[in-house]
Amino acid sequence: MGSGRNMVVLLALGCSVACNAAALQSVSRHGAQTPTVCADGENKDCKCHGDVYFGSKFLANKPGSGALTTFEQLKKKTFKKKSVAGSVKCNVASFGGVDPLPGFYKYCFCMVPPLLETTGKDMVEADQEATADFVRRCEVVVTVADSKFLPVTPLERFCSTTDAALECKMKVSQRLKETHARDGDMGKFCSAVYDWFQGKYGMKCPKQCRKVQCKSTCMWLDAKRVLNKEDEAISEATDAASTALKNVQALENQVQEKEAEKKKQTFSNSLFKTKLKRASNASAAATKRLGIATSKSAKADAAALKLANILGVISEKIQNRSDTLEQDKSNIDMAKLKAEGLTRSAERDRVKAKEHQWKKTARTSRSLSSTPALQKWVN
Repeated sequence: MGSGRNMVVLLALGCSVACNAAALQSVSRHGAQTPTVCADGENKDCKCHGDVYFGSKFLANKPGSGALTTFEQLKKKTFKKKSVAGSVKCNVASFGGVDPLPGFYKYCFCMVPPLLETTGKDMVEADQEATADFVRRCEVVVTVADSKFLPVTPLERFCSTTDAALECKMKVSQRLKETHARDGDMGKFCSAVYDWFQGKYGMKCPKQCRKVQCKSTCMWLDAKRVLNKEDEAISEATDAASTALKNVQALENQVQEKEAEKKKQTFSNSLFKTKLKRASNASAAATKRLGIATSKSAKADAAALKLANILGVISEKIQNRSDTLEQDKSNIDMAKLKAEGLTRSAERDRVKAKEHQWKKTARTSRSLSSTPALQKWVN
C-alpha cells in the first residue's frame, strides 16, 4: 500500500511538471535557430514547436538517392514552410496541397527557436532535473519481482479522479501490467507515463508556480512577460518610424509624379510634331492614291458592265435550256403513263384469255363424260 501511495504522489507530480517541455519548446524567437530532421520521410509525424520545412530529401537523382540534403541545401530548392505547435504530417496535404517537388522524395526539418541564453539554460536544467527525479522515483516504486506488489489498484483509483479516466488507465495501470509481464524496461515505462501527462495536463503548471517541478515553466513565463514589454516598446517605435517613412515616401512620390508629368508633356509635344509631319506626308500620298483609285474605278465600272451583259446572255441561255428540260421531262412522264396503261391493258387481256381457256376445257370435260363408251369404261 505504501508503494501504491507513492506512485499516486508521483503521478500527481507528473501532472504538475508535465507542462515544462511544451512550454520550453515555445520559448522566444531570440538568438540563432537550430534545425533538426523531425520526419525522415513523407506521411510521417513531425513533432515541432516552431517552423516546419517540407522539401527535398536527397541531393541528387530522381526520385532521390545518395547523400541527404542539409537544411541549407533543402532551402536552395523549392520547399514549403508551416508554423506548428505540436505535430503535423510530413506530406503535401499538410502544406497546402501543392507539391513543391513532384516526383522527388521529401522529408521535414523542424526549426525550433532557442531559449534565452541565461534564463533558458536555467529552465532547461530545472526541467531536466524534474524529469529525472520523476523517472527515478517512479522506477523505485514499480520495480518489483511479483506482479501482486504492483500498485495497480491505487493507480486506477487515481485515474478515476481525472477527467480522462479510461485513457489514464490504459496509459498507466494497464501499461504497467503489460511491461511487468514481459519483464520490460520500467525506466521507459516511467518516461512514457511522464510524456503522457506532459501532453495531457501540461497547461496547468502556470497556476502552480510554488511547486519545484513547475519552476522552469514559471521562469519562462516571467521571461515572456519581460519580452512582451520589450515587444510593446519596439512596436511603438516601429510604428513611429513607419509613419515617418510613409511621409517621406509620400513626398518622394509627389516629386516623382511631377517629374513624370514633365517628361510626359515633353514627350507628348515631340510626338505631336512627329504625328503632324506624318499626317502631311500621308495626306499627299492619299491624294495621289485617290487619283489612281478613281482611274481604276472607271475601268472597273466598264468591266463590270461588260460582265453584266455577258451574264445576261448566259442567263437567257440557261432559261431556254431549262424550258427545254422541262418539256422533255413532261414528255417522259406522258410516255411512262402511256406505258403503264398498255401494261394494264395487256394484263387484262391475259386474264380474259386464261378464263376463256378454262371455260373451254370445262366444256370439253363435260362432253366426254356424257358418251356411252366412256360411261361403260368408268363403270
